Amino acid sequence: MRILTISDLCWSRPLGNIKNTVVARFGEKDLKRKKYYGVDRYFSLIIDENPDVVFFAGDITGDGSCGHGYQNAMKILLKLLDRRGIQTFMISGNHDEDDYYEELVGFAEDLENSQDISNKLVECRGIKILGISFDKSRLKTELKEILQHNQQKIDIVVAHAELKRRTWLFDLNTDFIITGHFDRKLTAIDNKIFISLDNDSGVISYCMLIHDLVGNSKIEYKIKSHEKLIRFSETSQGLLTYNRNDYFMMNGIKESIVAEEEKLTIWDIIGKKLNREAYIEIVKEQNRTDMSLKYLRGFDYKAGVEIIRAIKNKKRLLSEEEFKHLTSLKVNRLYKISKMMIMDYTGKKIMLGKGT
Repeated sequence: MRILTISDLCWSRPLGNIKNTVVARFGEKDLKRKKYYGVDRYFSLIIDENPDVVFFAGDITGDGSCGHGYQNAMKILLKLLDRRGIQTFMISGNHDEDDYYEELVGFAEDLENSQDISNKLVECRGIKILGISFDKSRLKTELKEILQHNQQKIDIVVAHAELKRRTWLFDLNTDFIITGHFDRKLTAIDNKIFISLDNDSGVISYCMLIHDLVGNSKIEYKIKSHEKLIRFSETSQGLLTYNRNDYFMMNGIKESIVAEEEKLTIWDIIGKKLNREAYIEIVKEQNRTDMSLKYLRGFDYKAGVEIIRAIKNKKRLLSEEEFKHLTSLKVNRLYKISKMMIMDYTGKKIMLGKGT
């Protein structure tokens, strides 16, 4: 089964004024109008990938803090995908105001192939999927309830979780954890594939999972910028076994990565493989250089989460050396493993002393 996951939809401002009457009469031909470019870019991306199922992992309607309500833009997208027979599942994020999201859920209930799975366990073509909304994951007591009530084997968890609460998701008996909201990751932690997604106005990150019930699924992490498409492809067994990416795909062409390039940003690597003019064009499009392979593959984050979980499972306290090591590990260019992240999961004060 081909599964596409995308989150944090950055709708263009004109889409905030769409009326319900427009939604009712909207057809694919209307996507060609300039005003609806923001809908067309997501619809075209999804159609090009030809998925059987799409997960929308939160932040899909807007709450005012990141723009006006875009629930009608999302209705149009769901409607067009429904007509194509593509199954869609969605959860709410922190930028999904209740009124906007509830209106969208009511609309989806009248569609044949669309469903809200916020804090629900559903089955699709033999695959068990658990959705966890931002509101549930941010409240520890409610998140613990979800964990308690879902101890059976789950194939895929789709969440919209803040950083400090993600460690809890690894308590679930699942093969895949996919979360929207923040950061970009494709890694394996405690024998689970972990994928995190976010987006901005110029760049779309999304994941294609070709799910194999036998146990060796293919994962393609994609970053799309205008006409540029960068793809990292791995099998689930490869991610569980290896710690590095030997190549990536750019516009369909395989590009090798040597060991010393692991510390470079993706855009710097691309710059080495393209002529100067092409590189300058990409830099202008991206306007960001914080996407290093080290952070994408989450080497430090993986080590941090596994140490934190081991401390709790062994019911012991941290030594001073361990604490210093943990808080030096970087989640990405901007954030390190924090004391709050450690405390949130271990649930006890950290005793600092000499040795363990």
